[in-house]
Amino acid sequence: MIKSRHIVIMLLLFGMVQSVSAQEDMHKADSLKKVLEGKQGKERMEVLEALIVTYWSADRVQRLKYVKEQYELARVAPVDSFLFVRTGRWMATTLDFFERYDEALTILDEIISVARRQNYERELFLSLGTGGTTYSTMGKHDMALSYQMESLKMREKAKSRSADAHDIAIAQGNIGLEYYRIYNYQKALQYYFLSLKSKQSINDDYDVDLVYSNIALCYLHLYEYRQGLAYAYKGLRLCEDNCEPYVRMNITLTLGMLYHELDRLDSAKIFLTQSYNTAVSENNYRYKAESLVMLAREANDEAKSPEALRYAIESEKNALQSYSFNMIKQAYYQLFRAKRGTGDYEGAAACWDKYLAYRDSLFNESMNLSLVSMHIDFEQKQNEARLALQESTVQWQGRRNSWIAVLGGLLFIAVGVLIFDYISRKRENETLEAQVRDRTRALENKIRTLERQETERRTWEEKIDKSVREGNVRIDALGEMVTHSRIKTALRNWNGGRESDHLKIPVEK
Repeated sequence: MIKSRHIVIMLLLFGMVQSVSAQEDMHKADSLKKVLEGKQGKERMEVLEALIVTYWSADRVQRLKYVKEQYELARVAPVDSFLFVRTGRWMATTLDFFERYDEALTILDEIISVARRQNYERELFLSLGTGGTTYSTMGKHDMALSYQMESLKMREKAKSRSADAHDIAIAQGNIGLEYYRIYNYQKALQYYFLSLKSKQSINDDYDVDLVYSNIALCYLHLYEYRQGLAYAYKGLRLCEDNCEPYVRMNITLTLGMLYHELDRLDSAKIFLTQSYNTAVSENNYRYKAESLVMLAREANDEAKSPEALRYAIESEKNALQSYSFNMIKQAYYQLFRAKRGTGDYEGAAACWDKYLAYRDSLFNESMNLSLVSMHIDFEQKQNEARLALQESTVQWQGRRNSWIAVLGGLLFIAVGVLIFDYISRKRENETLEAQVRDRTRALENKIRTLERQETERRTWEEKIDKSVREGNVRIDALGEMVTHSRIKTALRNWNGGRESDHLKIPVEK
């Protein structure tokens, strides 16, 4: 009894502190609004930032108002690119809460390109995480995984800095959520436990309750309900009255689903109703739809068709607003069961047709998601290669212009040298060709001269040869004449001066 009184007193004191803190925040906000009236330019943006921080958790509608004004000022007349990127991320995060996903992605595409170009590592990491969450909510899990993997690799490459351990835990938790949404619960558990380990290594209690809740959800789908309950209650004990509404919605919904599977329907209804009431106060379509689907399912299981019909109709409206094919499919299935139970067979048939249409669409989507799951390792390697290339590009970015100028100059010189060498070689070739032509012409003339001289020499030799032969003939004839004359003279002298008619010495001709 005494212990109960202490708890009540502590809760009252905590409520009083919270009330005083809220009043102080409101006084601070009113003061900032008065200061804002006379400010322009950079000073106005600083006051807007203070208002955004003040309203961040207290009033999201006011937060959206001031974030939008600051973002428009930074976009039209940016004070600096860092402020533009950070304000854009705040704007996208706030739009994401209001489920204005297309607008959030448009802003994220713009600021991510600026963050890459300016090398704002932490802002780029956070923007990628926001983009991954948005794509995941819209059911585009391939894009979500791509963004979350890139953000994790960025933090792991910079993990030498102690401040990055918290960021690594966030990225690991987001990747675990993506694996959960593509039905790979073992892989999801792996990343959730990695996230928990990263948080515990730096004694970081932020969102540990949400990690416990997500681990419990994985055990729910792996049919280990007792393990799931243990982790869900760990999260609930950490959450108590201080946790964010989205964490409370997650934990109470998880407990409701676990108790439903354990066939403890009363406990399940208590927690599902708590999740639904929180979702209503936060105007969150997704958790309203999930809670109502589970409540409709319980009512149908208990054959309370009118109650189930009421829940199912409301779940259909919220599911259509949540952009989740899975939720819409489940809503139509419970609506089909409820209408059949009330005897509205025509309405039940129409709901069944819609259920089948969304189930087929979801089946095609699940096939695509399974392909994504099969190629996760390949995508991870691609992300690592892309991150390495991006880091290399960032390192050279400051000296890029000078290197381009140097390379351009060298290229210009090289082209000039090549052109000069080409012209020189062309001229040399033309000169050599002219010399070859001249020498060939001179050689041909010389050959013709030599041929003419050879012809003349042969003609002259023939004439000499002929003259020699003719001279030899004359000499022989003359010799014969001389010889014959001597013989005649000798005979004449031997015969006493008479020539002997019968003594003739033949002369060889």
